[in-house]
Amino acid sequence: MVRYTIVRKLGQGGFGVVYLVKTPDGKQYAMKVIDLSEMSSQMRAKARSEVEILSKLNHSNIVKYISSWTDNNKLYIVMNYIDGGNLRQYISRQNGELLRIDTVCSICWQIAKALEYIHKNHIIHRDLKPENILVSNAFDIIYLSDFGLAKSLYTSSQYAYTQCGTPVYSAPEVLLGDP
Repeated sequence: MVRYTIVRKLGQGGFGVVYLVKTPDGKQYAMKVIDLSEMSSQMRAKARSEVEILSKLNHSNIVKYISSWTDNNKLYIVMNYIDGGNLRQYISRQNGELLRIDTVCSICWQIAKALEYIHKNHIIHRDLKPENILVSNAFDIIYLSDFGLAKSLYTSSQYAYTQCGTPVYSAPEVLLGDP
C-alpha cells in the first residue's frame, strides 16, 4: 500500500472494510480491503470475482474501478470516492421529511440505468439495497456499488439459483425459491 494513505474508515460490510484514502498528490479514493486469510477457497474466488466484474464496467451510475492488488493475503480494491455517503444515510439526514417526487424519480431512473447496463452485460447485482447505492454530495449522481455478490451470466440460458443478498430487500419469489 505504497501509493495510498488511509484517511478514515468509511464503512464495513460482509466482505471487507472500506477506507477513504488519498494519494501523495491529494486525490481521494475509496479502498475496499478484504482479508482473504480466513476465507474458504470459494469465498476467495467470490472476492476476486468482484474485481473482475467491477473492472469491466464503465457507466456513469456505477462506481468506477481504479485498481486492485493482493498483498499479505489481503485484496485491495481502489474505486472512485463518492462524497455523499449511501442512500440510507442520505434518507436519514432528511430528519423524517419525505423526499420530493422529482428526487425519488431521479434516484429510480439512475438506478434503473445502471441495472439496465449491467444486465445487458450479463451481470446480476444480487444485493441491491440503500447501503449499496452511493450519492454525490451535490446529489446529482447516484452510483451503484458493492459487486461482492454479483454474478456474471455468460450465456442467455444460464441462471443464478443461489439465494443471497440481504433478505429484507429480496424479491418474494427469491425468498420462496421460485424461478
